[in-house]
Amino acid sequence: MWITLLVSAGVVAALAVRHQSTRARRAVPPPAWALARDQLGGALEAQPLRLRCELDGVEVQVSVEGERAGWTVFTAQAATLPAGVRFVGPSKGERPTAVEVQDPSFDGNVFAEGDETVVLALCDSRFRRRLERLGWSYGFELAEGRVVARMAGRASSTAVILQTIKELVSLAGSTDLAARGVADRLAGHVKADPVAAVRRRAFNLLHQHFTGSTALDEARAAALGDGDAGLRLMAAETLPPDEALPHLRALLEDPVAAAEVRTAALERLRADQTTEEVALALDAAFSTRPDAYAGAVLEMCAALEHRPAASLLAAWAGGVGDEDAPALAAALAHADDDPATAEAALLTLLARDDDATRAAAAEALTAVGAHAAITALRALAVNRLEPAELRSACRRAADAITARLGD
Repeated sequence: MWITLLVSAGVVAALAVRHQSTRARRAVPPPAWALARDQLGGALEAQPLRLRCELDGVEVQVSVEGERAGWTVFTAQAATLPAGVRFVGPSKGERPTAVEVQDPSFDGNVFAEGDETVVLALCDSRFRRRLERLGWSYGFELAEGRVVARMAGRASSTAVILQTIKELVSLAGSTDLAARGVADRLAGHVKADPVAAVRRRAFNLLHQHFTGSTALDEARAAALGDGDAGLRLMAAETLPPDEALPHLRALLEDPVAAAEVRTAALERLRADQTTEEVALALDAAFSTRPDAYAGAVLEMCAALEHRPAASLLAAWAGGVGDEDAPALAAALAHADDDPATAEAALLTLLARDDDATRAAAAEALTAVGAHAAITALRALAVNRLEPAELRSACRRAADAITARLGD
């Protein structure tokens, strides 16, 4: 019995010593944290593990939370962050009330909310990349005067602790709009942001909220020379008609400008300029490729009853899309300055595979066609492999040309 009691007492004593030793070890901060404290200054507590310091005037805290040191939480004060602005990442599908900056990478990874003008003013390219980079390793939230980043597990690297603190302090310092106001920061985006859609968004907000400002004037000057045609158009549309004219002309003659941009420029030209100026622009359009812009040009020619020369219209006969080819055929029907050129272009359209184009070409040939047209139309009219409606249209057109020529 007494032997058993002695053994039990020994075990209890050993456990007590071990417990005291464990508590003693836990009371000593990890070496990585102690080294970070030595480099940053501040205070380090072991139970619970917490590092407090100040860097570049920003208060920072690093702590361990959760059971078994589940998370390392970094917190930095961001007192200059405008009220109501919030950034969260990764975004976790929080899209319904998000402010879109128009940078696909940023918008897809960071949730932003608040006044859209203020949010965009904050989000220069460096700020966006910092938030994205933070989201690669941490869940974070920048809101209510502080930035918080959470990392799984207890941080065990001095380098990680120091780098994260410096990153958060840098972010906190980027939230101050006092030194450079909202308008100046938006103008900076227009001048230098690498994403064209962001430049357009910033210019639009400047024009909406800061009309007449020096910032808008500077941004407009940069935008008019920008490589993005959409931004050049936006800037031109804010100018008086006489000042906008040369910029609109340049857009219409730009072979790489998107069709929708050239179409919008043409519509602006029609709204602000004389009919003669618009006619010159329409004629110039036929020297460009007949892409989606072709439909707008042909539609405006018809609306203004403008008749481009047959040689201009013929330039599009070989390349115009099927959706716009019938309108081109209708325009060629009125090209009475050079019927032979118009006829040749219509025969090119008649040889296509699209039935609507061929039917439109056949009808247009009744006005300008001659013997070559009669031959081509008669051949289609008797071809049993062609649709009945097309054969009938070709027969009527051939008969009309024959009657007009007196043959």
